[in-house]
Formats: sequence, structure tokens, C-alpha cells
Amino acid sequence: MNRKNIVDGTGTAGVPNVILPSTYDVAGNHISLTDNIAGV
Repeated sequence: MNRKNIVDGTGTAGVPNVILPSTYDVAGNHISLTDNIAGV
């Protein structure tokens, strides 16, 4: 499956950098989503 694993807001003016990595199991089911805002 071709799924996007990371959403990254780098370059969006006026907001902190937000990274949202996702994890999928072998069947393609979404199993986790974490956040990282401005390196925290």
C-alpha cells in the first residue's frame, strides 16, 4: 500500500513546525498517530 506516513508543516509561515507521523499494520490499518510540535 502506498500510504503517507508523515505530515510535515515545515515552511508554513507564522505557525510552529508540526510533524505527524502515522503507523500502519501489515493489513493497512491505521494503528497510531503521534505529534511533534516545534521539536517537543
